[in-house]
Amino acid sequence: MRHLLRFRVVLLLFVGFAVVGCSSDEADEPAEIIVENADLSENVNERDLVKTRAHFNAARELWAAEGPSAYTMVVDSYASIQTEVADETVMTMTVTRDSGNPREVQVLPQRVKDAFVEIDEIISRLEANPSLILPEGECGNHVTVRFDVETGFPVHYNTLSPCDDGVGVHISVTAIE
Repeated sequence: MRHLLRFRVVLLLFVGFAVVGCSSDEADEPAEIIVENADLSENVNERDLVKTRAHFNAARELWAAEGPSAYTMVVDSYASIQTEVADETVMTMTVTRDSGNPREVQVLPQRVKDAFVEIDEIISRLEANPSLILPEGECGNHVTVRFDVETGFPVHYNTLSPCDDGVGVHISVTAIE
């Protein structure tokens, strides 16, 4: 009798795992599957953190594989800066438009790596505490991001929308030969 009971428990566990493993519910798909199909030109935001994280991871991997080791990066936001970067070292930085507040220039990313770090921190904070995600239209704890489809750098990201009138951070990258 004991062997029969053990057999039924093992059989039920096996059937349970088989049913769960064969589920076709897209919401249960791991982020890795989404990464393979990520449309990096699409804006993603905190409303779907799994998709946003998947796009972020795919873009960061693409930048690591395809991003140039030397590049000019132009960042346009409330201030504009242009940096020349070689092997993740800022070689030159020129401020082309400044709002008059030196702190604003300092908080803008000077390398693609800096933009990835800032975006990752925001996504991680929201993943760790989803209650920080406010109802749509309220100020604070937002992240919207879009990536370059060829090399993966963040083309645009905004962390305060709709509170900041859509200022955001716009980035362009040009390889230096």
